[in-house]
Amino acid sequence: MTDPTTTATPRRAALLAAALLLVGTLTACGTTQDTAADPPVASVPDSTDDGTETGTGGDTGDDDTSGDDTSDQPPADDATPTGRPQLRMDDSPEREAALWTTYDQCLLDNGAQVNDGRQAGVAAATGGREAIVVLQPVPEEATTACADLLPLQPPELDPDINPDYHDDFVAWVTCMQEKGMPVHLTKDSGDPTLPSWTYDDSDVVLPDDADVIEEDCMLAAFGGDR
Repeated sequence: MTDPTTTATPRRAALLAAALLLVGTLTACGTTQDTAADPPVASVPDSTDDGTETGTGGDTGDDDTSGDDTSDQPPADDATPTGRPQLRMDDSPEREAALWTTYDQCLLDNGAQVNDGRQAGVAAATGGREAIVVLQPVPEEATTACADLLPLQPPELDPDINPDYHDDFVAWVTCMQEKGMPVHLTKDSGDPTLPSWTYDDSDVVLPDDADVIEEDCMLAAFGGDR
């Protein structure tokens, strides 16, 4: 989270950190663009645009799973009607990372490749995801096979579900401003009817705890509590 010239998308965990370390993956989730002249714009990523929910990854072929470690798998009651795991505002970093790692591993099992920093492709970025970095673009067959493992963003971050989304978003930005973040409200580049935020300019100096400020303010504004 050190490069204020990189477009940022807020994520559930390590939002600004992930965005500024790549988002060069908050995001997101990533929806990042390098802008040489303009400061980054942040908006809540949409994780519901994938196609069919067919197939899962990681099938070992062993019918006896009584001794398997299922700590990385989402609990059954967290599944949504689509079958996809649901992120929550009060998720621990460990749970969120486990959900994304499960999805990323499925992508690798179905033809995606790991980005080890030597390839030209841009690495995917998602909050809480550090163990696996997937090379972009991901093959279509991999995203299709793993569609039912792609975590859904918390309902509070979905403007179609949260009736207070706009007010919550404004409160998020106001909180960051009050804590010394050089940011201001703007319009979402993809949907001008939705709010977004951006840095005041491309040469801003961020507080050392910018990622903590962004995360804490988002949780406070949207009702999350860890």
